[in-house]
Amino acid sequence: MAEKRIIRAQEGNQWEFVSASTTECALLGQAGGGKSYALLLDFLYDKDKAAHNGIIFRKTYRDLEDLISKAHMLYPSQGGNYREQKHCWEFPSGARLWMSYLDHPRDVYRYLGWEFTWIGWDELPQFGRMEYLFLMSRLRSPDASIVKRVRATGNADGPGVGWVWDRFCDSQPEGSIFFYTTIRGKDVRVSREQGVSRSWFFSTREQNKELMEADPDYEKNLDLLPNEKLRQAYKFGVRTIVDEPDQLIKTEWWDAACNGKNSFIDGPKAFGIDYAELGGDKSVAVVGRGNQPFLVTEYEYVPHPAMARIIADLFHQHGKFQIQGAIDTIGTGAGVYTSLQEIGEGYADRTNPVRYRDVNYDKAHDWGAVKIHFRNLQEQILYKLKEDFEAGTIDLSLLSTSEHFYENLYLLKEEVLSVWYKPEKGELQIATSNDLRRAQRPDGRPSLGRSPDRLKALAIWNFYRDWTPEATPQFNRGADDYGYGNEKASPWPTYHRSDKPKSRSKGHGFV
Repeated sequence: MAEKRIIRAQEGNQWEFVSASTTECALLGQAGGGKSYALLLDFLYDKDKAAHNGIIFRKTYRDLEDLISKAHMLYPSQGGNYREQKHCWEFPSGARLWMSYLDHPRDVYRYLGWEFTWIGWDELPQFGRMEYLFLMSRLRSPDASIVKRVRATGNADGPGVGWVWDRFCDSQPEGSIFFYTTIRGKDVRVSREQGVSRSWFFSTREQNKELMEADPDYEKNLDLLPNEKLRQAYKFGVRTIVDEPDQLIKTEWWDAACNGKNSFIDGPKAFGIDYAELGGDKSVAVVGRGNQPFLVTEYEYVPHPAMARIIADLFHQHGKFQIQGAIDTIGTGAGVYTSLQEIGEGYADRTNPVRYRDVNYDKAHDWGAVKIHFRNLQEQILYKLKEDFEAGTIDLSLLSTSEHFYENLYLLKEEVLSVWYKPEKGELQIATSNDLRRAQRPDGRPSLGRSPDRLKALAIWNFYRDWTPEATPQFNRGADDYGYGNEKASPWPTYHRSDKPKSRSKGHGFV
């Protein structure tokens, strides 16, 4: 048995972190600040109580192995015994700390029914917001003597850095204590009686005296990081956003939409569907209320009649006369719309077949301070998505809650942020789906490398979410049709949304 010794946090941010009285507390900032050790020390506070049951997460098993090795430097001297088969530390009192990893968001459902008095997240920005919020629902115990708490650490880098910084650093001053609850996917500051307490502290290397004395060259190693974004994140603990100059939708707009910063604006229920018939593409449906999607569903290949039935089911699930929608009817989608007409019952009348450019949308921009000429409806739809993200009038926060969780939100993010544009002969040319499918852009920079099906469904939903079946705006036709390269006059009559348009099997849209 290891010799017992006194272990305590170093003065400064480590000590402040392990001494925090709040339910939630995070230690965020610079690399080398001793954050992981502070996390392991925090669990020991209640190690002498039998009901103390904790769990600590890393993203992958390889990451977890490093954390286990750090625990071996601390816990044996405190009576801890590591059960390797269970990945669990057991203490003489009966207290336990489980060592686990979550390499996929759905893995959180392994812990349904579990009770934890302590939950730790090492490198929280590697995780999504849903995993964090879902595990908080497991924070409970019948032992009132144990202070239940969630503890997290992290550097200013990783796929989840936006929501982590929003939740802690950008919401309140360092060391302050406020109380929060969640309403419709948003953090809302409330009174002590109504909310959960939260605080955070900034991690610095200079306060980790053990590391700096043992390895004074570590500071120089951080200067070898391959780009300035990583250097700012790890050396200085500063979150930086680096977007391409020609990126249509900016990262900060996306983060605000996902992290509860944008207000919910009530409005009609609506859906947008992008239909894919062949190949590796997916059909995707986005359903929302007002400016807030609450359901995103992906489908592998679905025949036209089956997709039409899926749309009919949407009407019944969400109120037949309380929802309207839009579907891409260029190319293969036309067959879906025909099948929807054949079902009858008014479904087609309440589903807009996306086909022609909206002349009124063009006019609104022609008379603006900056005149923009759109070549087709695809550009209108994507530019409208850009405008609404920039204005903060899209709210995606529900998609990262357990009730409305969309597990491919990170893929949707990749697609939204991959769209680029360029001015060309007085026109604003926005990347086509074929452009995004390619591995590289024309200038050699990386492109998305797949079809942006999720983006297309979101953009269609956003463009038509305020549409009502009674509206009859003017639509353009011919060379300015939905897609690129259609330079011949269209044989189709001018379409009004109150009409039942003919279908066609080929066209130029999001291809």
